[in-house]
Order: sequence, then structure tokens, then C-alpha cells
Amino acid sequence: MTKQTLLFAAKFILLSVPLTWLWMEWGRGAYGRFFTSMVSPLYELLDIGWNPGGARERYINYIPFFVLMFITPRLSMARRLYGTAAGFLAIFVFHVIFLPVGADRLSARAAVDLHGLRHLPPGDPAVGRTAARFVGCSVS
Repeated sequence: MTKQTLLFAAKFILLSVPLTWLWMEWGRGAYGRFFTSMVSPLYELLDIGWNPGGARERYINYIPFFVLMFITPRLSMARRLYGTAAGFLAIFVFHVIFLPVGADRLSARAAVDLHGLRHLPPGDPAVGRTAARFVGCSVS
């Protein structure tokens, strides 16, 4: 590895660790409240069922995006700010789109065969360990 690559990786780690801690301590709850207040009326209007806790628990992808925008060399400040704002908006839009899609996928799969959860591999992305525990199955 070159010195430049190691420096870039070190910057990424040094910024990501405290920002991830802040996200876990404060950001998850704040984003969950913000997300819920913004999308609840939209989902209600479109008659989309969803779980408000999902956004709070899963969507930490603002952190690596922000860190990469901050440490990428040779970007002007205007480009950095515009890119960060546009990227945050794009991430939010994808959260709005994919949260109910993920919930529908889980609901549909579980509704078809609750007993089949016992036979799914532990890393199954549609259901996984959490859903298996929820319906009382052991996953080994």
C-alpha cells in the first residue's frame, strides 16, 4: 500500500469511529424522529404500512458517505458541500423507498410459511435471526 492510501484509510477510520459513536448515542433517535415526522404523512397518504423503528436501527449510511465526502482530496469546498447535500437527499429518498419494500418482503415471506422459518439458513436476508426469534423458532 502506498503512503497516500494508508493516510486516506487512517483519516477514514479516525473520523468514522467518533461519528459512529455519535450516531449510536444520539443520531439514531434523532434521525428516527425526523424520518417518522417526514414520511408518516406520505406513507399514510399512499396507504403503506411500515415499522418506524426500522429507519432508526438500520440507516447509518450517512456516516461513511459524509466521511468520504470530507476526506476526498482535491474537492473544492463548494463541491464538497453541494455533494454532501445532494448525497444526503439521495440517501433519504432511498430510505423512503426501501423501508416499506423491506417490510413488505419480510411480511410476505413470513406470512407464506411461518413454520418454514425453522428451515431457513441463519444468514437469510429476507428473514434472518431476528424474525426467527420473533416467531419463536431456533436458528442454528
